[in-house]
Amino acid sequence: MLTRRQFASGSAAIVSSGLIGSRSGMGESAPFSSSLPIPRLIDAASQGNAVKLKATSGLHAFIKGKPTRTYGYSAPILGPVIRLRRGDEVQMTVENGLDFVTNSALHGLLVPAITTAGRINLFNPGDSWRPVLKIDQPAATLWFHPHAHHETARQTYMADGNDDRR
Repeated sequence: MLTRRQFASGSAAIVSSGLIGSRSGMGESAPFSSSLPIPRLIDAASQGNAVKLKATSGLHAFIKGKPTRTYGYSAPILGPVIRLRRGDEVQMTVENGLDFVTNSALHGLLVPAITTAGRINLFNPGDSWRPVLKIDQPAATLWFHPHAHHETARQTYMADGNDDRR
């Protein structure tokens, strides 16, 4: 008898081989001449375990000569890489420099949910979110981004230049 796992694996293999083996209908890839910026590194320990960020709008030309509006943390897009160390207590300050409510979800950081600005911890324009984070986990690559209810996607990838809040 065929198990669900065998069926799923076999189906995935068949579909994948069809997609990988078929080049019909695919045009040539366009050369991408703009490099994505490398985010700056903030070492929390070298700043007295106090990290300050500001959620802001900016401009970035993903395609040369065609700047578009973007959102970022203390940068036009994305935000810095923040190095934290196990055993440290880090005072975060995230200021909302946007014209609408936002927050910052810390994905993968093992801290109590109430200390992360998830969907319930919104902060208004001009306000700041100031959690103290006790770092107690093995080394990991994690990320942070806005997580405001019904706004997560737009605030996370906003780079289409069509923000209706202008």
